[in-house]
Amino acid sequence: SFAVAFVEAARLLGRDVDYDTVRVLSGNAFSHRLGSAVSCAAWWHAASREHGIRDVARSLGLRARQISDEGLPRDSDDVAEMERQQHARAEKTRAALDAGEVVLTSGGWEDAVWFWPGIVTGVDEDGTLRGACLNGESDNRAGPSGAIWGISIAAPTPAPDAIDREFLRRAVRQLRGEGEPFVSDDDGVYGLAAMDRWANRMATVEHFCDPCQSREAGSAVGCAWLTAVTLTEGAAAVASYLRERA
Repeated sequence: SFAVAFVEAARLLGRDVDYDTVRVLSGNAFSHRLGSAVSCAAWWHAASREHGIRDVARSLGLRARQISDEGLPRDSDDVAEMERQQHARAEKTRAALDAGEVVLTSGGWEDAVWFWPGIVTGVDEDGTLRGACLNGESDNRAGPSGAIWGISIAAPTPAPDAIDREFLRRAVRQLRGEGEPFVSDDDGVYGLAAMDRWANRMATVEHFCDPCQSREAGSAVGCAWLTAVTLTEGAAAVASYLRERA
């Protein structure tokens, strides 16, 4: 989860916040974006990953700026463009680290599970990013893919009531799929449209995820479980936060 990496980045900048609070303040606990899941439904709920990162940063008196977008796919055969992007990303990331920013990446690891978010700890001379992720190592190599964000200290932390009002307004937009970045489209949907897509898949796809079921009988149950636990745990986090703030 991108929230795990953000919690650690905030801690490094002197802001103590827990995982569930980050999920709530980002809006993702209210409604994850469900992708089309054309190939596999195991990760179709992960499409929202860093949505709301600027909002949760602002709530904590931090600033989040995007250094680089996702870049080329890891399996791209455009070697020249991959090298160009790697150099450009490396220069921007090195500058952010030199400026004292904590740098997050949404993935792109070569030494670990590629889609794990993590924290960039350095840049090699050849442009390879090094960083820490969920495997516990701090020098994993990252290729030219994965979004990169710089986190830094900003204005004073807003008052709790102001934080609550703002994130609830965003949550309503996210649940309705209205307004950037929460506009639903063919590739991904939010809120009630996401619930409809989930229910439709359970009703119409016998094994929930045909690609996984075709590869190994019974494996598709994991895709259904991952979807269910992500959405239900998000709802539980929201309920807990709202009870504490009531």
